[in-house]
Amino acid sequence: MVLPMSRPRATPGLLTSLTWLRADQNPSGVARTLRRLLSTPRESELLDNEEITNNLLRILETFSGHADIEKMALCLLCRVLNPDHFVLNKSRRSNAGDFADHCAPRTILKLLTNYILEAEIPAMGIQVLSFLCKSEVFLGLILQYPVDVFTAVVVMMKTFPNNETIQGRSCMFLNMFLQKVPECELALFVENEDHLVLTAAVRGFAHHPAIVCEALSALRILALVDDNQELFMSSSERFYQLAVQAMEVTDSAPVATAACCLLIALSRRGFGKLLVLHEVPGVVLAVLRNHAHDGTLQSTALNCLSKLAGAISKLEEDGIRESWWWVTEASQALTLHRNNSLVQKSTCEALVTFFHEWPAEVYRARAAGQWLSLPSDVYLTMLVYEDDVDVFCTALKALVYIIKDSVPARRALTMQGAHTFLLGWMSRHKMRLEAQEAVCRALGVLLRGSAVMVEDLSGALSRITFAMLQYKSMAAMQHAALQALFAFCSQCEATVCHENDTGNGNMLENSPDDCKVSPSTLLLDHASYQKVVKKQYLVEGIPRFTLQAMNTFIWDGGIQHEGLGMLWALSSAEGALEIFLVLGGLDSVLHAMQTHPSDKGIQVLCLKLLEVLIPLRKWGRTVVSLLAELVTHVMRLYPDDVEINVQLLELSARCIAVLTLHQDFVDQILLEACVEGDADVAECFLLLGANVNQTAGHAGILCMVCERGDVHLAQRLLTFHFPESELRIALTRCLQHGPMELVGSLLCKLGLDATSGVISLAGLQLDNLHPDWLGPLLVPEAKPHLETTSIGKAIAKEILQQRILSEKAEWTMGMKENLEEEVEEEDGGGYLIDGNDTVYAGIVV
Repeated sequence: MVLPMSRPRATPGLLTSLTWLRADQNPSGVARTLRRLLSTPRESELLDNEEITNNLLRILETFSGHADIEKMALCLLCRVLNPDHFVLNKSRRSNAGDFADHCAPRTILKLLTNYILEAEIPAMGIQVLSFLCKSEVFLGLILQYPVDVFTAVVVMMKTFPNNETIQGRSCMFLNMFLQKVPECELALFVENEDHLVLTAAVRGFAHHPAIVCEALSALRILALVDDNQELFMSSSERFYQLAVQAMEVTDSAPVATAACCLLIALSRRGFGKLLVLHEVPGVVLAVLRNHAHDGTLQSTALNCLSKLAGAISKLEEDGIRESWWWVTEASQALTLHRNNSLVQKSTCEALVTFFHEWPAEVYRARAAGQWLSLPSDVYLTMLVYEDDVDVFCTALKALVYIIKDSVPARRALTMQGAHTFLLGWMSRHKMRLEAQEAVCRALGVLLRGSAVMVEDLSGALSRITFAMLQYKSMAAMQHAALQALFAFCSQCEATVCHENDTGNGNMLENSPDDCKVSPSTLLLDHASYQKVVKKQYLVEGIPRFTLQAMNTFIWDGGIQHEGLGMLWALSSAEGALEIFLVLGGLDSVLHAMQTHPSDKGIQVLCLKLLEVLIPLRKWGRTVVSLLAELVTHVMRLYPDDVEINVQLLELSARCIAVLTLHQDFVDQILLEACVEGDADVAECFLLLGANVNQTAGHAGILCMVCERGDVHLAQRLLTFHFPESELRIALTRCLQHGPMELVGSLLCKLGLDATSGVISLAGLQLDNLHPDWLGPLLVPEAKPHLETTSIGKAIAKEILQQRILSEKAEWTMGMKENLEEEVEEEDGGGYLIDGNDTVYAGIVV
């Protein structure tokens, strides 16, 4: 029997001979050894030797110019430098290895330079560089010559524009190499127009997906530099058109993925509008539909559409805009790639962007019955990936956007126990901040308009308050927790579902009637349920957690709004207001008013709480002064918004009506109004019984106003009763320093006999009489300040009306009698009215 001749094997002797090579050794012997090594069928014998890379590089360095030896050495290097082999990433290397590390880039660069006109050796050299780029050890050394390496590869691409091997390997190398190059070098490459070799490769090898894919990926890296992006979008070489053409010419999923990545990089910094104007979203959407089973492409294409969503939503053509919606494709991706976590996460992120950018259109589409299965698809993703926090939180965020405007969907999810599932998941991941925050935000939306079992309430409150306590320094967590607590507290359902009533069917197909419970499962009516819930909130210490969050993050308007809403919702519970006061609730309310003066929602909630908190205590002058300042400020808000002004005026009047029970408050407001020169507020509180005999520093109120020269305010004050001594001091100062317009009014007030109505100036001992003073003296009955259009009178009237409507009936009636007596006794304090009207200090109510 004749045995077949076996091919020679690489023995240890052959490998050892490479180590003892000398510069004067016969090249033919080296070539023979390399040839025998190339013929071995067992690569493991080469790969298991740690010195093979060093020896081959030494051969290239020693026998430079011997093309045959260099070809075989490069071929062996390409076989040895397997990216997955341990030699490339070995942390401890010998002295010979150190030599190979340092000589490798220089040796390969020399080969590319020496064989500029020969394609075979440069092709293998570029492949070796590509393999070396995958090693952190070699990559650091290659980056010491970034310009030289890049220039050499670019020269090869320009020299052999039609060589598929060189173009493909060069694009692959540049794709890996450019990821590690500093931005300044990337900008320099584009400035020198070296990047054009990549665009030429895309066009020249349009039907070679591997080359196109690598070239587009390299262009994406260059486009991530801001300066390069502007050049790519403004030059005659339209790079987004290059990506679109690549997707249209080649029906390849990897090419489409690389093109979408390039489009994402080009859409940054407001350039997405230009892509939308050239109908790029339509091309991306077509690729998304054609490659529905490719998970990587689905993820990248949906991400690309999300980046363009803002620009798409601003299009005026509704038909074009709606034709680019990707909700159906996203739902299909969730179904087809259920086991691909990357696709699930990217799809949910795309849905979040979509529902955020088109809220009005989404509402109309949902009303028309579109996307009925979408909540179920997203909820199923949450169930499948409950152990993957990132995917779960992203899907939960998408679900929140989807059900936000759909009451049936929220009810159906609650009936199926979604809130219980979320609370259980929340307890399992209590050490993950993003998990706690995501669940709390979801509960804040899910429970709006949905029925919740009373049995679940205590556990839910304990989990949420635990999260608040654990992450008390995180504003976003506190805000989300307050949203969830407020959702539990403000249930609007008239019934509560029994734990055995789970519902069935598609979530969005359930009508509101499907969420009703039978009489046998009816636990409590709405009023009783609210009472139980609020009592449980007080037991669990929710007001304390709420006020702590408000005080810690006083600058956060969202936390203030949610916290104030929570306090207002609990204020009707028995004993709640006393708890608020003990915990410093009034201080928190006043601080919120001070910190957010232009936030209408916060101001309104603060006024509501002040209305119920203020009557419970007798407050000191400091608190009353602060209340006066804040409440009067609210009355001046939003001057151009009539509706808001009416609402704020009514709420302000309610608070002031309660505050005017305290004489200190009324007096303080009058004093501040006179100091600030606000005639309307001063008149209002004078009508409400403020003391005119107050002093401001060294003088009375009237003297202070006259010294400042405020004629309008002084004339308003003179319509009320002042002591004669105060009037004489004011007259003396006006005669000395002006304003002269007030002298006549003061003379009229001092010389008028209340009994006879005659003015006598005999007792005033005036040296002279100026003609300008005669007007008020001759027509003393002219009182323009008593016109019914007076703002101060209108405010005082509104405040007194709130007094009448309040529960302080006894105080109101007593105040009415006192005010009527004062009107009868005071000069000029009243005017003709109807017999059916009620009069308070000259005010018709």
